[in-house]
Amino acid sequence: MEKVKSLPLTGYLQTSLALEGHDSSGVIIFEVGRPLFAIYSFRPSGNETVEIIYRGERAMEFVCGDSLYANSLIELHRVKDIKELEKALRSRDSKRDFAQTLDNFVQTRVLEGRERPVPGQRPKVDEADSLSAAILDFHLKNAKEKANPRRTMEINVELTEGDSYLVEETNRDYSHGIFAYLVEQGMHGMGITRSNPKVLRSRVEDGSPTILWLTDHETKSSDTVTPSLEKIMVVVEEFLAKNERGVVLIDDLQYLISSNNFEGAVRFIRNLVDKVSEKKSIFLLSVDPNSLSPQERSIIEREMNVVQSR
Repeated sequence: MEKVKSLPLTGYLQTSLALEGHDSSGVIIFEVGRPLFAIYSFRPSGNETVEIIYRGERAMEFVCGDSLYANSLIELHRVKDIKELEKALRSRDSKRDFAQTLDNFVQTRVLEGRERPVPGQRPKVDEADSLSAAILDFHLKNAKEKANPRRTMEINVELTEGDSYLVEETNRDYSHGIFAYLVEQGMHGMGITRSNPKVLRSRVEDGSPTILWLTDHETKSSDTVTPSLEKIMVVVEEFLAKNERGVVLIDDLQYLISSNNFEGAVRFIRNLVDKVSEKKSIFLLSVDPNSLSPQERSIIEREMNVVQSR
């Protein structure tokens, strides 16, 4: 930022970043080295209907935060005159809904971000990781509130300890809701999820479940487990051995099948169903029924109690 201010630059700095599957993009506008205006967009993973737009100091903070990461795309664009910015910015990304905001800026020259102090030193890598987690938490909280403002879910299903349940749903909401409800009722929880762990963790208001990200992607911010059926069985067995009353959630049967095979997944399910039946525990397995053939669905349904989302 200090170098951009010293150029002095008339134009804009643009960043884009895929942060743990989420998509962000930002712009800071400069006139003769002075930051005039900042705007930043965040879209959560797997949700095309929600986009959070920030302006001013918040936007400037997030743009600077995104620029710390190696996979962040950073572009610097110079224009001859501040009046040329409208045309240049409109062509940057047609998918971003910045048009009205940029119109307001070009017409009124609102100076929202120029008093924002800019740190003189680049944070260390570990500080960048902490910033990443803080920014992501902030975005996800806002995105959840925008997508489902004060949404509550009624869990109207009777569950018996020692039983296993196949939760048939087109998304993960109902299985996540059941898991959160059981943890809040005092059961120890282990969630193995394909969504970002912060999404499942945000559903649990009272309790501290163990949550693992089911992915081949390595990350410092979350505990992970690969889609290896053997490895998943090991971590679940260790959890069941330590906790007499526990609930185990695996929220993506389709991913396990695609990463292994259907026959292997069935053997895994049968083994886990048997182990849970020996405990005062509950096993939840989420599946989109449309992802299975009628024969495959029938085989899985014979192994577990079926719960359908409301």
